[in-house]
Amino acid sequence: MKDKILFISNTYFQLLTAIQLSMTEFKNFEVDFLISDHSINAMKIVENMENTNIGGRVYYIESKNISF
Repeated sequence: MKDKILFISNTYFQLLTAIQLSMTEFKNFEVDFLISDHSINAMKIVENMENTNIGGRVYYIESKNISF
């Protein structure tokens, strides 16, 4: 059983870093991505990533307008 990693990205820089890490340092891990709505067109990025072989599952979360 592979170890699992969940990358959470609010910005494109964070996402690019997560993708790079998943393809190098964590290439033997099961990797999933959670991408928030903090960047413009994030949903389109999620759709595009689902059609690639970059990692495991890709999730979209709306969290920009949540207040506590």
